[in-house]
Amino acid sequence: MDNILLLAFSLSVLTYYLGTLIYALPIPWWGLKRWAPTLIYDGAASALLIFSAGVIVSSTEYIAGLLGASWGNFYSWSAQRISYVAMFTAGIGLLKTWFSSNIVGGNVFGAFVNPLITALTYVMIALETITIIGLIVQTYFTKMIFLGILLFSIPFRIARSIGAGLLSFAIVFYVGLPLLPLFTSYFSLTTIDGSSFLVGKSLDELGVAYCKLSFIDANGNRIPWVHAVFKDKSGIVYARYSSISDGTIDAGRPDKGLPLNINMTVVVYLSGKSYSVIPKEFNVKRNGLFDPVTDPSYDYYCTLYVPEVSWSFAPCLYASIRGEGEVVDGKYLEDQGLIELTVVARREISLEMVFPSSMTMEESFLDDIKVSPVIHEDHYNGNTVSHTAVINVYPGTHLFKAFFTGSPKPPNKGVFGEKYYVRDFIEGSGGIEGILRDAAKLIASLLVEWVILPTTYLTVLLSISYSLSRVIGGRGFRIPVKTP
Repeated sequence: MDNILLLAFSLSVLTYYLGTLIYALPIPWWGLKRWAPTLIYDGAASALLIFSAGVIVSSTEYIAGLLGASWGNFYSWSAQRISYVAMFTAGIGLLKTWFSSNIVGGNVFGAFVNPLITALTYVMIALETITIIGLIVQTYFTKMIFLGILLFSIPFRIARSIGAGLLSFAIVFYVGLPLLPLFTSYFSLTTIDGSSFLVGKSLDELGVAYCKLSFIDANGNRIPWVHAVFKDKSGIVYARYSSISDGTIDAGRPDKGLPLNINMTVVVYLSGKSYSVIPKEFNVKRNGLFDPVTDPSYDYYCTLYVPEVSWSFAPCLYASIRGEGEVVDGKYLEDQGLIELTVVARREISLEMVFPSSMTMEESFLDDIKVSPVIHEDHYNGNTVSHTAVINVYPGTHLFKAFFTGSPKPPNKGVFGEKYYVRDFIEGSGGIEGILRDAAKLIASLLVEWVILPTTYLTVLLSISYSLSRVIGGRGFRIPVKTP
């Protein structure tokens, strides 16, 4: 890497001295002499870029963190959609084969679905291409910056536009591409939940259980205002519920409930972030406590654990650890606006302090030393629900303090869009009308979220990259200096 910058610096010096040499030539050749001021400027500009290379890389990474760009979320988003499209394409292909083999006139059905299979194949190729671009940008970001500077430094602007284009592409896509999932979720029309025509299970197989659920953090505290999604392995969502201030979810009578007889995966959304729970395979009958006597609204009482949430204080106000560490003690003094955490780090970790939009972090300290965390917004369905302050913590035991203004207020419950199992899933998806309605939602969501929105977003990124490359490269730019 250093050799690339060294070569670029040598080229910038060569460019500068070529300009001064041409200025000094006693030859009245305007076609050559007019290059002198341009070469001098190019040599100085490329030298400035070379000395700013580290600043460019660090600033880009800082801006990406500030905007909440996450390559992990991007890869998860793209992998999920690629798998969905692949399964859907394979299912349609099997259905086409079965129709052709077993039904007279089945070839007519095949002629009808062939364009759909082709379109889905193109969608899958496009998603895979976007993923590959992301891998290239994330892996070779620094090298692309340095190579762009090298090309920019070649004399006589031979590769100046290419170098500027590579620089702008690396910067814009490193910041912008991981934000693609946020862009699509912000403008999405609907959420694909699945329906009766996708489930393939009868009500007797699913069953109905009326439950009260509690969500507990890593230190045994109830987590208020979580949003839980209950789905099976194939991704069919049976219910979505939000908890109240005491950290419990009411899935009771008469129109809520959960499936009784199947294993489900529970995903918890807290302040726009998703967390897995324990047990990983949740079954009401196996994991719940059967008690129909205490409260007539519930038959089962279930406790689920969210170990990634280290310490929960109030709605959307909690601490989380990324890495090998834990929060062993915490307290929230609301009258002082103070949170104190005792953090034990076995290796270097990231401490994430999440706080609602109704609060502002004024200052923070780690072992009484003032720190400046990176703070970014957290979104859910296009709504800003909280902020996250990220602090790097080195191995050892540390005391973290943060001072806030404002008080914790839960987000509007309507932001999360609850879905009741009995009312919406069982009653709302039955019959031909429900099937057609859910099919229309599925097709519209696929078209908008997986084709139109990503295409629009990539077009915007490419446009910004082109504009930035014109600013950096300055195609056709000349310093207005006249020579005799």
